[in-house]
Amino acid sequence: MALRACLIGLDGATLDVIMQLVDNGDMPTFKKLIEKGTYGILESVHPPSTFPGWPTIATGKNPGKHGIYGFFNPKNRKPLKDKRIRIVDIPYISKQLMKANPFWKILNENNLKVGIINFPGTYPPRKIDGVMVTGILTPSVTFHEYTYPPELKNEIKSVVGKYEIDPKFLANKKKDLDQVRRITRKRLMVAEYLLKKYEFDLFAIVFTSSDRIQHYYWGHKEVEEYFRDLDRIIGKLLRIIGDNVDIFIVSDHGFQSNDIYFNINTWLIKNGFLRIRKKSSYLNNFLRNLGFHTKNVLILMRILKLTYILRTLPIKIKGLIIESRPSFEKADIDWANTKAYSTFDVENGIYINLEGREPQGIVKAEEYDNVRNEIINGLKKLDINIEILRREEIYSGPYLKILPDLVIHIKDKGYKVSTNIDSESYFSKVDHNELESPLGRHHIDGCFISYGRNIREGHSLGRISQMDIAPTLLHLMGCDIPRDMDGRVLKEIFKEDSEFSKKCVRFRNIDNTHKRTELEKIRIKRVIRRIKSNLILS
Repeated sequence: MALRACLIGLDGATLDVIMQLVDNGDMPTFKKLIEKGTYGILESVHPPSTFPGWPTIATGKNPGKHGIYGFFNPKNRKPLKDKRIRIVDIPYISKQLMKANPFWKILNENNLKVGIINFPGTYPPRKIDGVMVTGILTPSVTFHEYTYPPELKNEIKSVVGKYEIDPKFLANKKKDLDQVRRITRKRLMVAEYLLKKYEFDLFAIVFTSSDRIQHYYWGHKEVEEYFRDLDRIIGKLLRIIGDNVDIFIVSDHGFQSNDIYFNINTWLIKNGFLRIRKKSSYLNNFLRNLGFHTKNVLILMRILKLTYILRTLPIKIKGLIIESRPSFEKADIDWANTKAYSTFDVENGIYINLEGREPQGIVKAEEYDNVRNEIINGLKKLDINIEILRREEIYSGPYLKILPDLVIHIKDKGYKVSTNIDSESYFSKVDHNELESPLGRHHIDGCFISYGRNIREGHSLGRISQMDIAPTLLHLMGCDIPRDMDGRVLKEIFKEDSEFSKKCVRFRNIDNTHKRTELEKIRIKRVIRRIKSNLILS
């Protein structure tokens, strides 16, 4: 068996950033890949985020089919327990990825072996024909199983010591950069070990530190330094893989500066769609009137040059300070007078408080479209280039009902949708300090680069979709494409004399595995209930 394809994920990689560094002579590996391969903009689904980005890449389907929309529990949309990523319910988000089959499961069904390393949303590790090392949302590599087979965990420890999945930034430039470099090196060491010990038909590995470094150091030299290191890492990985492998480099989204908040809930409040009961203790009001709230305290610390104290605080304490700011999740909502709301910044979505669906819904079914139209027409009057999308315009599938009713896409760069409720203005300038907003934020334009013996040379694709990656990989590996995949096979990336350019795309019947699994679970529960009833009666 010989390795035929390798998928390299670079979380948050932006083609513009890479091209600029290539032009400056800072990324010789990527220069070769671009000049001798095919490249383009990989457009994210909405919202441009880790979730739903990576599940979309893995399944070739939109969020309405694979069931993942963001770092949240779509059933109750409540703040959840993880303290570092405050809106993540780890078990739930992991289970949801299995609502649609990822490409590696389809490859296994075709007797092809895979290596899946650090792919977001793969915890807990599943039994596969090959190996799996889970990615972000893994609770702990010390106390939880994060590999398949389970004994691989000890092998990794013997290679790199303590395996690290995701960096924890300390607002200390040297330590932060050292940390992301260390994690990236360990990822390469694990890949090298696995590629030498095992045989795979396809190998997939995701580097997530590229996202983290851009969030915290966008526009600074640290980003360029990291990408130069990453260029060397990818170069080493390609030498390990060899010349007879087709390479695909993809990202879940791109990046841009984080300059201005659009405070969507403030807009909803002032336009009569959202009402909040303003309850606060006398002491809290007194302190706020004197200026003692989070934002002003941080400003005072900067004036007095005391911000160095913030860098020494434990991450949990920093999180508590951030969480002390007024937010929608902690607000006392007057649901009886609320027609629409937005929750969690990564969603860019608006939910209608629909009767029969929401716990305290007031908008009747016959009023639903009118309320959406009122919001759309009102937001279009803002002095920004904004697009408001109805969910059925961009999503489809059995999980459409859990997605936001409206999705906001601000086309002007530098804007971020914020759901906080502590601003009186629709727009507010982002305050960049150690505790609040990062310097960089996600953008819908990601990165696609392909290179190899079957790939066209020096070809620019323009724009393609995240949903195109899975069907293209399956076509390359000789597998039939499930008919319910939303993406298409990118036949234009292959050389004209390549068999993959010439042969027809083959399809198979719709993937209903997840539906069968759900029915099996229901049947098992019924059997268990009957057994319990019989035991009680006996």
